[in-house]
Amino acid sequence: MRRLILLPLLLGCYSVLFAATPEEALLSAQIQYQNALKEHDNIGPKVEAAKQRVETAKARVQGAQQEVEKAEAQLQELIAAKEKADTALKEAGHNLDQAWGIRQ
Repeated sequence: MRRLILLPLLLGCYSVLFAATPEEALLSAQIQYQNALKEHDNIGPKVEAAKQRVETAKARVQGAQQEVEKAEAQLQELIAAKEKADTALKEAGHNLDQAWGIRQ
């Protein structure tokens, strides 16, 4: 890609240096300038679009990170609640066994 861009610019530079008349030199310089301007004008919007994509992706990553943190916190709460429920079930089972006269 860069070679395709540089080739017309280099040819424009050489044609200015080796032009036979001042008119040819002026025409070559104008063509070189127009080519450089076109390339400049074509690249600007691409750079802005790339910046926007980067910003959007960063926002998605940040949102995903927040979602992970929320899910991890919820997981920890649920694990603690499960452990509490397991303990309560074990105690209730033990109490039920004692009420039935079952010894362990």
